[in-house]
Amino acid sequence: MIVNVYRSFSAYEATIKSRNIGPITADYEVEISRVYKGTADDMPKELQGFGTMNSCGPMELDVGAKYLIYASTAYSDSPHIVKYTAIADVTESDRTKIEGYKCK
Repeated sequence: MIVNVYRSFSAYEATIKSRNIGPITADYEVEISRVYKGTADDMPKELQGFGTMNSCGPMELDVGAKYLIYASTAYSDSPHIVKYTAIADVTESDRTKIEGYKCK
């Protein structure tokens, strides 16, 4: 089976509305405020990250906090967080880079 890893990438600023961190996945409900890749109509309201059993540790995003998020549906239909940065730590250079990514 060949997996199309460029199936769907999206990038946006979002506030975490709720979270449920389990052993396998961390599930988040988000409110999107700015879209960098994709269209507003296609943006997910729910995301997944790594849970507590992941060898690199869980993806623990704080409820009420705002993040720059890069997500993918390359390996499943559920959007999965590829990278995230707290909005307080985002620079204009970060925004420029994420707008320039060539992934679909």
